[in-house]
Amino acid sequence: MENRKSGLIGHPLGHSISPVIHSYLGKRLGINTDYTLMDTEETDLDKRMVFLKENDVCGVNVTIPYKTDVIKYLSDRDEAVEKIGACNSIVIRPGSMTGYNTDHSGLKRALDDYGIDLKDKRVAILGAGGASKAVRYLCEKEHAREILQFNRTVREGVLPLKDAPVLAADGGFDVVFQSTSVGMYPKADDCIIDDPLFYGNCRKGFDLVYNPFETSFMKRLKEAGGEAHNGLRMLLYQGVEAFKLFNDVDDIDPSTEKDCYLNMLIAMNRVLVLCGMMGCGKSTTGRRLCNGADRIFIDTDDYIVKKTGMSINDIFATQGEAVFRQMEHEALSEIKSAVDDDKEHEYVISLGGGMCTENNIPIIRSMGATAYLRQDAVTLAKRLEGSDDRPLLKDNDNLKTIRALLEKREDLYMEAADEIVDY
Repeated sequence: MENRKSGLIGHPLGHSISPVIHSYLGKRLGINTDYTLMDTEETDLDKRMVFLKENDVCGVNVTIPYKTDVIKYLSDRDEAVEKIGACNSIVIRPGSMTGYNTDHSGLKRALDDYGIDLKDKRVAILGAGGASKAVRYLCEKEHAREILQFNRTVREGVLPLKDAPVLAADGGFDVVFQSTSVGMYPKADDCIIDDPLFYGNCRKGFDLVYNPFETSFMKRLKEAGGEAHNGLRMLLYQGVEAFKLFNDVDDIDPSTEKDCYLNMLIAMNRVLVLCGMMGCGKSTTGRRLCNGADRIFIDTDDYIVKKTGMSINDIFATQGEAVFRQMEHEALSEIKSAVDDDKEHEYVISLGGGMCTENNIPIIRSMGATAYLRQDAVTLAKRLEGSDDRPLLKDNDNLKTIRALLEKREDLYMEAADEIVDY
C-alpha cells in the first residue's frame, strides 16, 4: 500500500494532536498515512519548503508563526487564502504547491455545532495574528453587525487590548473570539484579559486554544455567567478538510468524524467517559474506540454484573433500584481508583444510563473528559424496541417512559459532560 506522507510545520510545535486526526482517518478509510510534526525554525523555512517538494510529501498543515510566510512559496491558492492572507493547508503535487485555508470552514462548522450564529451580532476578536484573519473573514462572511478587533500591538483597524473592557461595557459583546496562543499549555494560567468587567459583558466565547481543554479565558467567562468553548472541534473540522485535500478523498461520513473527535478527547485526557440514555450507543461506541488500540474498555453495567454474579434485571427485581444505584456509586469509585493507579493505559468508560447523579457527577468529572452521547427519545425507543434486559422498560409504552427518563436526566448529563456528541 502506498505510504501517504504529510505533516505539520510551525514553531514551536510542542504537543499537537493533529497526528491523531490524520492517523485515525487513515486507519478508518484504509489509507496508509504517515503524519509527522516538523518543528521548523524561522531560518530553516526555505529548506523545509524545498524538502517538502523533493520528498514525496502529499500535503502539510501550517501553524504559528508561518501561516502568512508560506504564501510566497505557493504556485496556486484558493479564494480564502487570497482574501484572508493566511494559509494553513498546502497540497503538494509534482511541480505544484497549492494553498488552502480550512481554518474558517473548520471554525464555521464548530460554531454550528454549538449553535452560535454570527449574523447581526456584535463580535470581539482578541489578537491580530494569522488565526485572527480567518476569524475576521468568517465574521464578515456571516454578516456580523459589528466587529471590533483588539491587540497589544496596535495597527490600522485594530484597537488597544486595554480598551476591550470599556467597549464591552458599552453594549456588550455577543461573541468573543480568543485567537492568540495566550493560555496555551504549558502556560495554562495565563489569560489575555484579566479585568472581570470584560467577562461580565460577554455572552459567548470561543477560544481557538484547545490545550488545556478549559483555558483560563473560558473559566473566567463561565464564572461570569457566559458560555465558552475551546478550539478542539475547529481543529477537528479543519483537519478533516485538510485530510481530504491531501489524500484526494471526496467525503467523510459524520460518524467517522465523531469517532475521530472522541479519539482526540482520549489523546488529550487519557480517560474518556461516555454518558447518556440507554440505547444511545455508549457501549458500542466505546468498544469501537478501543478496537485495535492499546486501550481498556469498561462498561459499568458489565462491571456490576461480574462483581455481583447477578443480571441487572435480577438486581432490580430482588433488591430494588435504590440498592442498584448504591452499587453503581461503589463501582464508579472502584473504577476511578483503578484508573488513577494505572497511568500506562488509556481508558474508555461507558456509564449506565442512570449513573449521572448529583452524588456521582464529581467523581465522573474528576476521571477525565466526559462526552454525553445525545439522542432523541423517538430514536431511543426504536432502538430499544423488543429489549428485555432493561428493568426500567417494563410497561407497554417505551416511548413515554423514555421521554420521562430523558426529561429527568438531561440536565444531569449536561452537568456531567465536557462535550455533547450527537450520534
